[in-house]
Amino acid sequence: MPTRGGYDRASGRYVKKETPKKSHKTKQRSQEVSQEVSQKSHSTQTNEDKTQEKTTTQSDGSVWENAAKPWIGTPYRYGGSSKSGVDCSGFVMQIYKEVRGMYLPHKASKMYDMGKSVSRSDLREGDLVFFGSFWEIDHVGIYLSGDRFVHASSSKGVMISPMDNVYWEKRYQGARRY
Repeated sequence: MPTRGGYDRASGRYVKKETPKKSHKTKQRSQEVSQEVSQKSHSTQTNEDKTQEKTTTQSDGSVWENAAKPWIGTPYRYGGSSKSGVDCSGFVMQIYKEVRGMYLPHKASKMYDMGKSVSRSDLREGDLVFFGSFWEIDHVGIYLSGDRFVHASSSKGVMISPMDNVYWEKRYQGARRY
């Protein structure tokens, strides 16, 4: 590979730099280093592929999570039930219609009145989890594996949250299975 020359002030011209010739040992070592780098790169890539594969496999097992993924980031809109804007019950209503072909009311408290009560320790994916105060159920989400739930948050839109989040844990009112 030619080496770029430099400017010779004395002559006022650009001059070519001579490239030193590599000895046989230098060439051989250069090839060895190149092979090592290539092997390490391949090894790293393989490990990254394995990590990606594990992540993909974990989320592929959940029909509920896969149905909810396209909704993640959808903005919150009170009374909404589309990907342009959705509230918590509108989101749950759409996912249940898609996954189970089941039509639920567009109100969290009415959903709470339906289905079979489920204890917190017996939750399964697809169960509805309800939140609110002593007097009122005002939020609903769909339980996912790993003690998480997917819901339409009024501040951040559709998202996945841990059940043991301090805010949600205090407001948890129960769960229903349909």
